[in-house]
Amino acid sequence: QIYSALLQKDPNDAAALLGKAQLLLQQGDAAKALELVSKFRDQNPNNPYGQLIHASILGQLGDDRAQSRMLKQIQQQLATLTTEQRDSEDVLMLTAVLDFSDGRFEQTVTKLTRYQQLYPANVQASQLLAQSYLQLQDYRGAEKQIHQAIQLNPNDFSLQLIAAAVARAQQDVKSEVSILASTFQQFPQQADVQRAYLQALLRAGQSDKARALLQKQDKANEVADQLVLGYLQLENQQLNDAQITAQALLQLSPDKVEVFQFAGDVAAKSADAALAKQFYQ
Repeated sequence: QIYSALLQKDPNDAAALLGKAQLLLQQGDAAKALELVSKFRDQNPNNPYGQLIHASILGQLGDDRAQSRMLKQIQQQLATLTTEQRDSEDVLMLTAVLDFSDGRFEQTVTKLTRYQQLYPANVQASQLLAQSYLQLQDYRGAEKQIHQAIQLNPNDFSLQLIAAAVARAQQDVKSEVSILASTFQQFPQQADVQRAYLQALLRAGQSDKARALLQKQDKANEVADQLVLGYLQLENQQLNDAQITAQALLQLSPDKVEVFQFAGDVAAKSADAALAKQFYQ
């Protein structure tokens, strides 16, 4: 709403064009984001931030070749900068993002540690550091950075999902469940949060609690929710629980293709080939 208001006053407001494009990209509306970033790049063709966001949108739209070409262009631009220029706030962050996207996690840590020494606390820096430390299996560093990111922005559920991932990497199921229970209470409508919480409950052996959680959801989505639960149980090798879910689904909705598909998958995983064949047919 704020970016839209700014663009009504000035349709060429560079910060608003890029800011709104990034938000739209996060919401999955790549087509509208592309319109905005294209307008920005018409005015600022060599701006590396515009190029980076443009590359992200191209990647989301599936144009990997164009995305790769644009990222190489940005890296070539940045290679010509002086040491002083590379230490500037925007450039340090941009090069760290590029390193992260290329899987160079040690270089990402080096740049963002420098960034945190030079500049005020920044959510993106803490988040990327946490994710980089997680990839490098430095769980203490990841935990410190993601907690800092959450303090800076407690209303971003994706940060809390990263905190849960850090707990999971340390095989701390109790902490993972606790984090996700709190996150689900705060963001009950987010499908990613619900899925992560269900998975954590199943890993903790709390299948009954996972089922009860789904039963509290909108009854219009009951079949879909039960299917999610069932496939999560299969992923976690909980065949007995998956069989109970399959039976419940067959009673709830015995005329849906996806229910027969799931029941067949459960039978196949249970090595009951004849029953699986019956459901698949």
